[in-house]
Amino acid sequence: MAADSNRMRVLRPLQACNLCKTRKKKCDKSLPSCGYCISKHMDCVYGDASFPRNAAPPTKKDACSKQPSLWPSPARVIINPKHALQLAEGFGREVYSEVYRVIRDSGQFVDDITARFFNGFHHQLPVISRISFYNCLSASGATSSDSSLLLLAMSLFTKTTDAHAQTIPDVEKRRALYLSLKSLYAQVQACSPRSIPLIQAGVLLGMHEYMNGQPYNAFMTISQCVRMAYAAGIHMRRSHENISSRKPDSPFLLQEEEEANTWWAIVICERTFLCELETNSQPLLSVFPAGDARLPFESQVLDHLDILSHGSLPNIPLSCLTFPNLGGFSRMAQATCFLDQVRKAFEVDDIDSRLLLLSRLDTNIQAFLSLVMPQCQEEPGIYCSAMNITIRTLFILHWHIITQLEICAPRYEPRDVWLARSHEALETVAKMVIDIADLLLATPVQSTAMYMVDTMPPQYPYIACAVLGYLRTRKFTEEPECSTKARGILQMWLDKYSD
Repeated sequence: MAADSNRMRVLRPLQACNLCKTRKKKCDKSLPSCGYCISKHMDCVYGDASFPRNAAPPTKKDACSKQPSLWPSPARVIINPKHALQLAEGFGREVYSEVYRVIRDSGQFVDDITARFFNGFHHQLPVISRISFYNCLSASGATSSDSSLLLLAMSLFTKTTDAHAQTIPDVEKRRALYLSLKSLYAQVQACSPRSIPLIQAGVLLGMHEYMNGQPYNAFMTISQCVRMAYAAGIHMRRSHENISSRKPDSPFLLQEEEEANTWWAIVICERTFLCELETNSQPLLSVFPAGDARLPFESQVLDHLDILSHGSLPNIPLSCLTFPNLGGFSRMAQATCFLDQVRKAFEVDDIDSRLLLLSRLDTNIQAFLSLVMPQCQEEPGIYCSAMNITIRTLFILHWHIITQLEICAPRYEPRDVWLARSHEALETVAKMVIDIADLLLATPVQSTAMYMVDTMPPQYPYIACAVLGYLRTRKFTEEPECSTKARGILQMWLDKYSD
């Protein structure tokens, strides 16, 4: 008991909070906020607590925090480099206290965050096992820094608003959440070992940046995740192998399958993020799994691995495109496989060999799209990401053909034939994207997924921008009025999405 008491004293701030010092009153030095600040609903700031005695004093901006802020403040620097590596548990509690403060200031609650996340965005990108996450929170007593960061990352996907609630305070709150996660993530990375929750938090952080029009930041974030994943070894876990070679009573089944899904998410995100960079010729860090690799588990399987029998687990290879009832995450993996193959085809030097390879890929991709579209119509929101990745891949493929034919002339087939074929494909893709935008615009605000960050396919704004750019630059059209109307529909949707 004495040891625990001494440990708690180490964790308490060395000085009173800024507000109590200004009032010249006694401060109870509670974390994350003292009793007085809580009673007055004020932002409690311990300006000197995170600085060593020989460090520079707080800035004037820090000292002026005695007045309550209008918006929630981003995470403060909470790590004391002198003690962080010595007291891992104390460091975890400090991170959790800061995460709790940020979540509280955003107006959310932990129970609401977890419930909304696992009932929403989790089905689009099932990288976190519901069982392991709850077990980690309960076992660590809320002192694990990486689990706290993962909770904060989940909160980015659980703040649903509609068009009438997109107020400036709400935008600022979301911005504060993002900046807090970005700051804390860098600090925890510097002082904590690589872990699966830390990698998963990075995947969610990158996805949030991608969904909010920051593809470059998203690509940098996911690149960090790739390096951490290699360091943790999740790219070579047995869960990527045939499941029949695994022991049915493996005590690490849940952990291995969660790691496998996390690696799949990293591979998918790195390739989709790269498509939106101005310079997308840089090499990828992750290696795409081979065609016989097993597809990832869907959320309903990942969440029930503790009660499912070994024989009931799906064992479907990546190359099996026509297997019935494949889930949305599996289809995302297959769609990204085509994207990876197209990217590799661009590296073929001979123009005729490259065109023939791209033509075969085009046939296969269009056949795959015909498989996904009926599933997307039957279960809206589940297969939309796979369909969007496929559409984006077709656009990249045919736009590459058009631009390359302006430089090189094929030998075995006339250039006009290739150009006509690619323009026809792009016109078909553009019509599909315009139809989706038209449908979303006609959907009532109360029921549309447009304003739900946890259900809207992240890729759609990017394919809409790609099609809009194509419509603006194409040099031929038989119906200019229709083209103008189509551009207006896409622009209207993009403006409404970004409000």
